[in-house]
Amino acid sequence: MKIETQLAHKRTTESLRYGEDLMDALELAEKFREEIEQYAISLEIAAGKKYKPEKPQPSIKFLGRNIFEHILLHLKRIRSAELENTL
Repeated sequence: MKIETQLAHKRTTESLRYGEDLMDALELAEKFREEIEQYAISLEIAAGKKYKPEKPQPSIKFLGRNIFEHILLHLKRIRSAELENTL
């Protein structure tokens, strides 16, 4: 019984870690999306003026991936059997 309890605890801890990683990825993606929206608004305001707003730079955590690839990477790390518990 003790081994089963340890395995269940390990799975729960793993699910929590994957869930936290996924939430961090979603928050990072949302922040970057907001920066892009703000940039688009700044471009509209600056139209016809001499200055041009600075483009937002993606976080180094994206490692060259776009937002969707970044989220998909974190989703794929979660085992399908643990997906429901993680979410």
